[in-house]
Amino acid sequence: LNAQLARTHQVQEFLRFDSHRPTQERKQQSGGRFFVALGCGPGVEKYLKFTGKVVNKHMSKKATENWLRSFWASKQLADKRMLDKNGRRTDFHEFLNGYLVGAAGLQAVVCEIAYNVIDSCKRYR
Repeated sequence: LNAQLARTHQVQEFLRFDSHRPTQERKQQSGGRFFVALGCGPGVEKYLKFTGKVVNKHMSKKATENWLRSFWASKQLADKRMLDKNGRRTDFHEFLNGYLVGAAGLQAVVCEIAYNVIDSCKRYR
């Protein structure tokens, strides 16, 4: 139960990336062709650091579910290894950044995936 609660908290934190923006601005962004990136400030997670516009791929629900399934399967394996090694889980944000960098490589592509997955999760709650 504690693991499930921790996972829920991590997901909520992940989805909260643009909660400081006005609601109307967020609604306009979700349906548009682009997301306005959060910039490169100290409060922005590595996988969201980008200046300018990020292409909105309008991920389907199925694509979103497949991506999330793959991510969580990888995270569970990494957590198991870390628990066996030092008794702690992998940090969510560090793991997510590493997962995206491993899949995409370039920061622009990392951001594109991250912003699109976040947007899709919000649309398909």
